[in-house]
Amino acid sequence: MKVKQLVKEDRRKAPSERIDSVVWYTLLPEEPTAGMWRVLDGLSPKHLELFASSEYEDCNIKTLNSLRRQWNDLESLILRNICEPDFMKHAPKVFSRISSLTLDHCSGTEHFPPDVTHLKHLRLLENNSCDMFSYGVDNLPNLAKGLEVLEIESANGDDFLDKYDPQDFKERLRKCTKLRQFRFAANYPDSLDTDLASYIPSSVENLSLHFTRSLPFLHDINNWIERASHRTWLPHLKSFQLTVDPESCVGGLEGDVTSLEWTRNLENPPREFSPEAFDVEFEEKRRVLYDVLKSNRLFIELLT
Repeated sequence: MKVKQLVKEDRRKAPSERIDSVVWYTLLPEEPTAGMWRVLDGLSPKHLELFASSEYEDCNIKTLNSLRRQWNDLESLILRNICEPDFMKHAPKVFSRISSLTLDHCSGTEHFPPDVTHLKHLRLLENNSCDMFSYGVDNLPNLAKGLEVLEIESANGDDFLDKYDPQDFKERLRKCTKLRQFRFAANYPDSLDTDLASYIPSSVENLSLHFTRSLPFLHDINNWIERASHRTWLPHLKSFQLTVDPESCVGGLEGDVTSLEWTRNLENPPREFSPEAFDVEFEEKRRVLYDVLKSNRLFIELLT
């Protein structure tokens, strides 16, 4: 009764004073129940977050489509722990209106609302996030054309186990020609830390990269330095950040099973390379890169 009264009172308020966010933490896959959704009939939130339990990894959205007062002002959707492949088959029509989508530790690729055409902000955190992005570009006609902000974290090794590979990801990233902000965090074994500079869309203004320690990445910084020396590369860049995970070990050593392609091209693959030695060389190369960027982009913000 208290929630019903709250909803009733909210409907009387000015638009700027109304409840703008709804967050559900669910324990069972049938939650929120039909009754729980109907109690909220009358709200008109701009933001919806659904947090499924790690045990069931699913929740109920069917009833949302039958509310008498549709949530037509919905702008953003956050899904956490959703792994049910048919989840979006029950999506309400209002999901197609959103401009911002976050998929946090979801699994699978088909978690984009059907008929969504105005996504501008996409945030994909862990599991097969690079696969999700690649699927979205392939199957949502307007995603690459309209995306302005892209945030991807891929560090738990669940990407590229099926249809896509790292090169597929990079090719689809290049298609996002209106991208202004790109934040990317990835680990070494998937080779997402190398050969990336040429695939960043030229429209990007704010670029943040976070990788694990690896010798291929350390070598690849030379490519970033070379490209940064040309003002035609990322001509709109306003801020840049390049960091490494301080807890990571060094990849790319002799005997590293994830480094076979890298080490076979070296005459004498190193057997040892301490994190401390890596950090010294990384800091020096990053300083050179930042100096080059600063020399031809006087107002750029360089973050450490």
